[in-house]
Amino acid sequence: MPDPLLSSKPSRVKVRPAVVAPYTNSVGPARTNPQHPCLGAVTAAMHDDSYQSDTSPLSGPYGTASDVLYWKNGETKFGGICASFGFDSKGRAITMSFSRESTKLLRFDPKTLRPVACIDVPPRGVTIWDGMFKVDALFKSTAGAYFTLDNHDRVIIPTTSREIWVVRQIDAAPGFELAFRIPTGIPEDDSLNSAMPVWDERPHSAGHVAPSGYWFLTQGGRVGVARPAAMPQVKTFRLPNGEVVGNSFALGKKGLFVVSQAALYRLALDGDTIRVVFRTPYEAGTHLKPGQLAPGSGTTPTLLGDRWVAIGDNSKVMQCVVMSQDDGRVTAQVPVFADQAGSACENSFVGHDDFYVVSNTYGYVNPMRWHRNERVPGIVRIDVAADGKATPRWYRDDVAAMSAIPKLSLARGLVYVYTMRWLEPPKPATKPQLSFPGTWRWTLLGLDVGTGATAYEQVLFEGKRTLAHDNGWGTFAPGPDGAVFLGMWRGALRVAT
Repeated sequence: MPDPLLSSKPSRVKVRPAVVAPYTNSVGPARTNPQHPCLGAVTAAMHDDSYQSDTSPLSGPYGTASDVLYWKNGETKFGGICASFGFDSKGRAITMSFSRESTKLLRFDPKTLRPVACIDVPPRGVTIWDGMFKVDALFKSTAGAYFTLDNHDRVIIPTTSREIWVVRQIDAAPGFELAFRIPTGIPEDDSLNSAMPVWDERPHSAGHVAPSGYWFLTQGGRVGVARPAAMPQVKTFRLPNGEVVGNSFALGKKGLFVVSQAALYRLALDGDTIRVVFRTPYEAGTHLKPGQLAPGSGTTPTLLGDRWVAIGDNSKVMQCVVMSQDDGRVTAQVPVFADQAGSACENSFVGHDDFYVVSNTYGYVNPMRWHRNERVPGIVRIDVAADGKATPRWYRDDVAAMSAIPKLSLARGLVYVYTMRWLEPPKPATKPQLSFPGTWRWTLLGLDVGTGATAYEQVLFEGKRTLAHDNGWGTFAPGPDGAVFLGMWRGALRVAT
């Protein structure tokens, strides 16, 4: 029987013409990072590739006439957020929809945003109490938020059952089929954050798992490689000092890069043993800032080729910390957003060739706590020299990235940002339900990556505050046909020109 979610239809959002300005594309049309041999070549993960670059070879919207579609998960009244997107070799849009009641693996028609395939995935088990009063439980990085697409268009999902699911796509209903369930052996009091195939040049067929298995990372600080029972097993490694992890990892030719709430690690798989190549502590701070989901660094490590790796620390004024991938040596620490009310980043950096783009998420909490959200702007480009030193190139102190990860479209040369501006600020009261909600405007911007200037500006929503406008930590993904896809609190948004 087809899932009732497949009968839901997107609605068209009426928007006025976008404002565009001439600019020069200063980046090439392709990524400069090596391609992971076991991952999809286009958009294979939340941060696009294994290097966590947040760059896409696909185009994005640029023009005055925009077509905007909004799909809402009609099965739930609480959530339905599509946290990230992947695009397979056929251009099909893959996402996960999280709500209090369930977790769904979905495939959309990339042109119409209609759901065409859907299966259930082990849910997060958020109680009614959590859904009402502990809404951050919906924004955990567990349960498949960091799913990946492999080079056979299969979906790799770290599940709440502490297994890694490898799901193949099929033509018949329901459109997906569970191919492999690979146990990780982690205890019940821990949970999977992310999983990705081990870097292996050996070819494998769609009927087999990745040749060397799947790296996995847990919130409790465990790093392992999951393999079927017939393969040699790898002993799971536990980060020292009780260090825990709030985000995903980066994977390059030189190994696995993990940032705990105390240090950055490079780990390597030597035969069937996980080895620590280096451990570099950073300024982890002492408290959780508003605008981060976990203490310490809020960033997934971002690799620039096979030379540099960068994270954001948890100093009072956050620093972009650049390190050598070889030995973990710190080459630069650049303070960012010192002129703002706060400085934090829960997003991975955009990283391409010899620069990073860093956004400020300080002050954003979640859609249900709008009365506590602060709009704290700041987006900066930081260039990295051949010796690892880093300097800011441009800074936009008037653009608030809120919670959506900015994405760089290499084909366009634009950094896309989903931003909000108060037209009439809210007036919070002691009880949020008695507060004046205010009036806001949500806009999709395309910033010239070379200069930071606004080249594309499309107002998407304007009016009284409503959950439907907030993206709630959902991420961007440039897709086919010059569109961008954005996770929203209740579903997904597609903007094309």
